[in-house]
Amino acid sequence: MPPKNFKHCPLTKRVPWYTKSDLNSVIMIDNLKKCIMKRMKMYLLFALPVLIVVLAVLTFRPIVDPQKDECSLLQGKLAKVESDPETKDVYLRLEGVDRHLYINRALEKGLAEDRLQKLVGENVSLYVVNHWTLLNPDGETGHVSQVEHAKEIVYTEFR
Repeated sequence: MPPKNFKHCPLTKRVPWYTKSDLNSVIMIDNLKKCIMKRMKMYLLFALPVLIVVLAVLTFRPIVDPQKDECSLLQGKLAKVESDPETKDVYLRLEGVDRHLYINRALEKGLAEDRLQKLVGENVSLYVVNHWTLLNPDGETGHVSQVEHAKEIVYTEFR
């Protein structure tokens, strides 16, 4: 007959009561689980902020000094040119291209919108920076670094 203070063993359904060695094993396993959970919590406490910082850096990294080999070339007829006086950006649209293209701070850098308006309906070559961020994972929005028309450079950020 088992002693009064022994209970049914949850680890093995075969033993109707704990023996002293079973009880020690259960305590050791329970302590091991607690230790593992503490370590996992510590890893999460340190890994989560690091992950957040890495994602923030990848998301908000600026485009600094683009080079031609970091760009893809888009050619086509310029369909539309718009500017935003608040941000001083110029937005471009090519026929048959479903991407949003822009020249960052173009008006601030001395590019006149009128000069680009004259190119509407003309074939142009745009160098768009290949720049991945979490805000633009599919590359739908593109930063234009150079605009060419008939082998003449209309605007460039290349040095």
